[in-house]
Amino acid sequence: MNINRFILRLVSFRKWVFVLNLLAFILFSTLTLGTGYIVSRIFQNLTGDINYFGINVLLALILGIAIGRIILNVVCVYSWAILNFAYLALIRSNLLKRMTNQKKSKLSSKSSGELLNVFRDDANAVIDYLEYWVDGSAAFVYTLVALTVMFTIDPMITMVIIIPITIILVLVKYYNKKVERLYSESREATGAVTGFIGEAFSTVHAVKVASAEKNIVDHFVKLNEERKRISIKSTMLQSLIRTANTNVSDIAIGVILMLVASSLRNGTFSVADFVLFTTYLVQVSGSISEMGGFAAIKKSAEASLKRMNQVIPDHHPGELIEYGDVFMSGSLPPVVELDKKQEDILETVEINELNFQYPNSTNGIKNINLTLKRGSLTVVTGQIGSGKSTLLQVVLGLLRKDSGEIKWNNSVIDDPNTFFIPPRCAYTPQVPNLFSETIRDNILLGQTVEDEKLQDVLRLAVLEKDIDNLENGINTVIGARGAKLSGGQIQRVSIARMLMTNSELYIFDDISSALDLETEQTLWSRLFDESDSTCLAVSHRKPTLQRADQIIVLKEGEISAIGKLEDLLHSSEELKHIWFKDHNTTNEMKIKEVGESD
Repeated sequence: MNINRFILRLVSFRKWVFVLNLLAFILFSTLTLGTGYIVSRIFQNLTGDINYFGINVLLALILGIAIGRIILNVVCVYSWAILNFAYLALIRSNLLKRMTNQKKSKLSSKSSGELLNVFRDDANAVIDYLEYWVDGSAAFVYTLVALTVMFTIDPMITMVIIIPITIILVLVKYYNKKVERLYSESREATGAVTGFIGEAFSTVHAVKVASAEKNIVDHFVKLNEERKRISIKSTMLQSLIRTANTNVSDIAIGVILMLVASSLRNGTFSVADFVLFTTYLVQVSGSISEMGGFAAIKKSAEASLKRMNQVIPDHHPGELIEYGDVFMSGSLPPVVELDKKQEDILETVEINELNFQYPNSTNGIKNINLTLKRGSLTVVTGQIGSGKSTLLQVVLGLLRKDSGEIKWNNSVIDDPNTFFIPPRCAYTPQVPNLFSETIRDNILLGQTVEDEKLQDVLRLAVLEKDIDNLENGINTVIGARGAKLSGGQIQRVSIARMLMTNSELYIFDDISSALDLETEQTLWSRLFDESDSTCLAVSHRKPTLQRADQIIVLKEGEISAIGKLEDLLHSSEELKHIWFKDHNTTNEMKIKEVGESD
């Protein structure tokens, strides 16, 4: 979809407001033609050529035009504010919807900073182009009417105006590609800077541990220098084009005025005609210069639309302007309640012959068969790279399976990505994402719940002591990506957010990486002793493996063993390696201890 078709569909979203804005701005611009005409009549009266009206009447008309333009200006500003915010909200909400509904494998590899630039700057660039449609339409109508009037006064002199128009069009055509290239490079450089800022704030602890503050600052300076270099080139080129447009127009004005002066001296021009001609000429020159920048802004908008489409490959560009509510007035919609239906109640989840392979790679999962029963804890374990996280993501639909089926209570799930959501399923990733808001907001995500339920969830997530030790308790603002919290606290806030959904199935991706042994033991104890939870978890921790109802041992993407801990310690070499790793005591003694403890 090209940029003009995109704009036409966007305009239709608020077409009557757009029509009002367009007509009001055209009238606002063309009313200045009336001012010029009346001024010329005043001079005509003063020279005594013709006396249409008295001077006072003409001055009153000028005042009326000024008042009318003030009223029209208010209409233009107000209606454009409505359009601007509505169009931006529509584009950004559709972009966000596509991102959240997209499979993980199809998402853009852009950093959060680059995505922020897409949402902010690229969306604005498209709206700037739309605004240019309005401005350009008004300039075109004004120029057309003015040239028609000027042509009736002196056709030959009016034809001279074609010369600067032609020169400006040639200049714009010549520099089009370079403008587009520099704009794209400028956006990429800005994205690199903001992306690095986001990454730096998300890895504050790692930077401190490595004493890498100076290296971070040096790299930040380097990125900014590159951004400055490209921005200067882009700004310089656009300034040169604008300057050339203005100078060409000014030179043309000078030439035309000399021709007009000659005609005035010869008596073919009256003083009133001279005033009218010169008044319109200055305005027409400005309109020509403005129209000269149209192509450059169009190229910038095309580059921005392309960048927005690149965020989510394989989707139709028209999806960015699917009409929907943008809630620009009235009350905001209520948060969707997680109503649990009878068919959502979990009895069993069956996974049969599940396969997935990463593109251009042999890594993935193969022939996965397992069953999850209500109230059970299933633990997936294995060496690094064995496919544990991949298995969870394929089950959740974050990665599209190549083959196999997933059943919920004997019903086949066609689209796991949209099915495994609260209140059926909730997920805590290995590296959770938190918002730069309070702990309360991160857990509730807009829901309204009783304080008693919130306290219960905090206790289940083993967060109650941490909350008490914070200055503002649960209302503490955690900073960018939870910078004020430890890794374990971030993990437990994410777990609390998951538990708040009261889902039937909880999926944990290696929470052991951020929790100490005692905290993890407490978490599992509370979760299973105080609730009827069903969990699928990735872990290698001994307390978790001991508590598991079944253990899935993965090796090179395949299930090498499945069963309870005491059985697998005798039958699975892979689990033995995981269980006895970094311990000096003999396998036999450990196996005996496990058997006695059970």
